[in-house]
Amino acid sequence: MTVSKKPVALVTGSSMSIGMGIALRLARESFALVINGVTADPSVQNRGAYHVKNLINDEGGIAEVFRADVSSSADREAIVSFVEKEFGRWIFLNRASSGFSMRSLSISRALIFSLSR
Repeated sequence: MTVSKKPVALVTGSSMSIGMGIALRLARESFALVINGVTADPSVQNRGAYHVKNLINDEGGIAEVFRADVSSSADREAIVSFVEKEFGRWIFLNRASSGFSMRSLSISRALIFSLSR
């Protein structure tokens, strides 16, 4: 488990655009972040999810990357399991898809927000 007393946020679609801006802002506000992107590739460090992670870590923040397609129920279950295992309590911010629903998941320790495009 990642050790952090900081609040933790999972921001879907945080590897680029507005989602990236939200993740960086939350990191500056002392959140630990789980960066999500459907194309997250650890061999690509200068853009996308790993670039966002590096920016956060370089500023002294805590960030992890989890590659997932949030339109896939299996990927949604996997990312939730990852976040709960690594961090425990967390906040979910949905930026990746305005039609995405977490209703199929049993999330007991997350506050859920959906940010429409």
